[in-house]
Amino acid sequence: MTQPTYSLGSEPPTTHLKNGKGRNTHCQQRLQTIGNTGLLSNSLSIKVFKIFYAFDIAIKLHKPSMIPAPELMDVSSNVVIIDHHRRGQEFPDNPVLVYIEPYASSASELITELFEYQSNDIDTINKIEATAMLAGIIVDTRNFSLRTGSRTFDAASYLQSNGADTVLIQEALKEDLDTYLERSHLLETMEFVVPGMAVVNGADDRVYDTVLAAQTADTMLSMEDVEASFVITKRTDGRVGISARSLSKVNVQRIMEKLGGGGHLSNAATQIENVSVSEAKKRLEDVLKDEEEKGETR
Repeated sequence: MTQPTYSLGSEPPTTHLKNGKGRNTHCQQRLQTIGNTGLLSNSLSIKVFKIFYAFDIAIKLHKPSMIPAPELMDVSSNVVIIDHHRRGQEFPDNPVLVYIEPYASSASELITELFEYQSNDIDTINKIEATAMLAGIIVDTRNFSLRTGSRTFDAASYLQSNGADTVLIQEALKEDLDTYLERSHLLETMEFVVPGMAVVNGADDRVYDTVLAAQTADTMLSMEDVEASFVITKRTDGRVGISARSLSKVNVQRIMEKLGGGGHLSNAATQIENVSVSEAKKRLEDVLKDEEEKGETR
């Protein structure tokens, strides 16, 4: 029998989920849905490809072109998608189950809930798995300051009870001096295109790491008068990327969709081919000004 492949969003997945009796919650209903697909039995654990990609918050595993290893999608015809990004135009063909919850903080939160409401007679997740998933929540919520609800703290509490190591997460998330200085250099270009919409851009002839761009967008949200942030940089693959963040008042997902991207209400991105950074900035400015004129930015 071919083992099913499970794509679990931008945070690290785990391997112990089984069919079982959960508590009477929305999670139990989701587990029952999974069981009804016929993919699982009481003796079969979900087989998950362990892709530790917790720190690239621009990844959307329901968008095959953005998966770190897209060939995994061809291993099996049984694909389950669990993610917190809204479904976009590009989507895997005929997944057996789609669980997309845009109001969740992260895919790690959704996966943790599935474990949390399992029966007590299954193997628990280990310390490293719990740490990896808590790291995913911390990164996507910017240390529980954004996109955070009661479900987020419940998931974090469960992961801590299973040995998640916050000190190890802090060590993993440390940055070096060069990264700090590069981010500061980007921030020097910040300008407001329309009120509340801050944009920074890198040089046309300089390549920036995608994680650095995302971190810069997050940093901008802590500045006065910034409701949404946009960071435009040239990527290693030659495309120009735009990382977008907001404090939830501005739907940056809709803005990025107009530029061929997508993501989450307050966390989105796009990659544009065959343009310079300056040209991509002009396109973004046109979209922001159009949204402002129509009163659709908020």
